[in-house]
Amino acid sequence: MRFYSLVVGFCIASFSTGAVDIYAQQSNAARSSTLRVVSPQLIEVYRSWQLAQIELRQYRFVELPRQRRWLDDQITLAEVQARELHRRVQDYRPALQFRSDNTPIRNAAENYRLELLATQQHLQRLKNQRIQLWRIAREEYRIRSLQVTVEATRFIALRNATALNPNTTASQAPNPQAIVKRKKLL
Repeated sequence: MRFYSLVVGFCIASFSTGAVDIYAQQSNAARSSTLRVVSPQLIEVYRSWQLAQIELRQYRFVELPRQRRWLDDQITLAEVQARELHRRVQDYRPALQFRSDNTPIRNAAENYRLELLATQQHLQRLKNQRIQLWRIAREEYRIRSLQVTVEATRFIALRNATALNPNTTASQAPNPQAIVKRKKLL
């Protein structure tokens, strides 16, 4: 019983290693049968495609969450400030019921009331910014996704064009911008 898990693990490892070897042999045979021509233009288009993918991931997983966290933190701070100012204004209410003249207490209460109003307006602006961020983020994500698609299309078109004629040199390789423009016209 002590060695049961060890035996089962050994059996699984031996079977999976054989399957990996068979798959590696098949994929090597498939790679050797298709010859790819690599040109500087193809490498450049591939790099621009990879760069577009990296920029999309950077925006989606780094920049956008950072902007959202910052806005959420600012909204939380403004809400806390508004609650505190509201409490201070409420603390002055009993003292203001008995005095109607221009006293330091009334002036302090008015200052807190004005600060509360400014904080509430700032909070509303931050909430509107958060809504705009969601809208802009959707559009920005679409734009960056389309950029990735365009770069992938350029790469595939150039790769297919050079694969059809393996005797092309780097100076004879088709222009990737012209390929994309032709596809847009069709």
